[in-house]
Amino acid sequence: MVRIKIPSMKIAAVLVAESLDEEAIYREQREGVAVAEIGRLLCINMQYRQIISRDSLKRAVEEARKSNAIILHLSCHGDAEGIQLTDGSEITWSELAELTQPHATPARALVVSACSGGVHGLTKHLGTGDLRPYGFIIGPSGNIALSDACVAWCLFYRRLIHQGQRLTRDAILAAVKDINSYLDVGVVSRRWDTNAGKYLKFEGKRSL
Repeated sequence: MVRIKIPSMKIAAVLVAESLDEEAIYREQREGVAVAEIGRLLCINMQYRQIISRDSLKRAVEEARKSNAIILHLSCHGDAEGIQLTDGSEITWSELAELTQPHATPARALVVSACSGGVHGLTKHLGTGDLRPYGFIIGPSGNIALSDACVAWCLFYRRLIHQGQRLTRDAILAAVKDINSYLDVGVVSRRWDTNAGKYLKFEGKRSL
């Protein structure tokens, strides 16, 4: 029998926080569960939490901070205005920027797996005033299907493994290129540039 050597974990942790609508709960269409299981198969230390409301979102963000998770992966419905939670709460991008502050630092990343999760709505608030920026914001530029999201984040975390399991500019850009090479979903990475004091956009089609 061939034994496969499991690589050691170098990504400190990823916390997947998922908020589902009633139909997704009924049909067990849980993207976050799939992503977390794939991550564990890749030997990434992943934790999964289901969030219902603002309070449980705050709790997940705080857990990500306490566990020193290098990536907070948020899976939910979204649009150009913000995201929606299970209990019907609508959170604007400016509100989300504030809610994620306990975890936000330039050394960490926020993945927003939601329709329009990669739009400028979130990054125009992070890094302004007293709001600390994430080093990277990654998400779709428009609508994304459940199946495409599952494949996209499998490719994303697989690439991080191949890039030495480090959260670096080159690793993130390579991961976004992988996704956009295989899927026509338009995933975008926005990298915080300390010198410029703003986010720079990368879509896998041109350099920063």
